[in-house]
Amino acid sequence: MRFLRVRKVVEMVGFSKTTLYARLKNGTFPKPVILGPQTVAFVESDVLDWMRRQVAQQNATATINSARDSQVGKAAPSCQGGSDV
Repeated sequence: MRFLRVRKVVEMVGFSKTTLYARLKNGTFPKPVILGPQTVAFVESDVLDWMRRQVAQQNATATINSARDSQVGKAAPSCQGGSDV
């Protein structure tokens, strides 16, 4: 098990400390471990798992969108212009 300090986590995930703290506050990022009165760190495996879930979620969304988009092209033809008089 390895602990990561905030600076390293921010570097790994690619967003700012402000965003990190906002995600912690709203529960969308793994909680840190308190190491001392003013020291926190994140468990590396928790951060890596979170990153994997983000990629998996993005891939699942892309797959759903792709399937939906391919179905749009297969829709029944609509009546276009003209009249049958």
